[in-house]
Amino acid sequence: MDWIEQLPPDIRQFVVQLQALPDFPYQLARFAHVLRQRQRDHNKINAELARRAWALAPHDARVRVATEWAMGRSVPRWHFPMVHDWERNTVYERALCQFVTPETSVLEIGTGSGLVAMLAARAGARHVYTCEMVPLIAEAAQKNIIRNGFADRVTVIAKKSTDLVVGVDLPERADLLVSELVDNSLLGDAVLSLIEDAKVRLLRPDAHILPAQIALRGALVGGPQWTECCRMEEICGLDLSAFNRLAPPTVTPWIKGQTLDDAMSDEVELLRFDFLAQEQYSKAQRVLTLQARRDGVVHGMLHWLWLGFSDTLKFDNKPPQQSHWNPLLHVFVHPLQVRAGEPVHITVEYDRTAIMIWPT
Repeated sequence: MDWIEQLPPDIRQFVVQLQALPDFPYQLARFAHVLRQRQRDHNKINAELARRAWALAPHDARVRVATEWAMGRSVPRWHFPMVHDWERNTVYERALCQFVTPETSVLEIGTGSGLVAMLAARAGARHVYTCEMVPLIAEAAQKNIIRNGFADRVTVIAKKSTDLVVGVDLPERADLLVSELVDNSLLGDAVLSLIEDAKVRLLRPDAHILPAQIALRGALVGGPQWTECCRMEEICGLDLSAFNRLAPPTVTPWIKGQTLDDAMSDEVELLRFDFLAQEQYSKAQRVLTLQARRDGVVHGMLHWLWLGFSDTLKFDNKPPQQSHWNPLLHVFVHPLQVRAGEPVHITVEYDRTAIMIWPT
């Protein structure tokens, strides 16, 4: 491969070694991700200077525009729509009221705006310890907590949860853990690793966890209402289908108000993780068999989140339910032509940080 010979010597040597492996493309993709992370590290000083400038003049419009690239990276903009997700807010508040007592010590991973920590304090917790790894976010949350009169019962710790030490940051192991570590893809925020670590080091053996279970549910979908976000065929009388090989593996489709009445299969549970019953979460793969509802073309698997807080309290964002957590469409490389009643075999694989779905 000529392109390998054009790589810098140190990188070329490593790629040549990867080339000898049977899963070379996958290993190459992982290596590319590592290189991207290293490049980000090299640019840390630039981002730090930008954040310093913003801190000096946070209300200067010119400074705000000039530093948006750094601020957007350190303070993700999804914080704003997230706090306006009333269904999500309601289910967390009900869960906290159900499990918090005046004797409960609460640990929250991921302070964000401070909303959930304050809801825990308002539910009557003895004390809430909430950790936030982004200093700017921790500082803003602390101000919110002070403004709302919870400074005596909510402690913000500007650290990663994996850096917390009982006896230093927390006086004792917590009775209850609450977090919103899931993202649209379920595992994108290292939720499994963080829960594992917290159970071993930061929680009492009988501690409760909110949510107690997380899962993905999904259904096969197809038809013109889905193809606009993932496929090209004839547009303006011209064949653009060669572009389909560049389609991303997952997309966020525009499904406002749309139901799954026209889904190509019934819904099925793809994955589930039980934070109370399981101690570790190893990578795994499973094959599911679904049944086509009707004749047609399947373009992918749409998935949505399911969170279980108790036997009676659950949350999901199955369409048409609106949430800041958007369903994702796993785009199949090649559409599947199916007939009503025939089985469709789907492989679901996860490696603790990402989920992949494809037809078997």
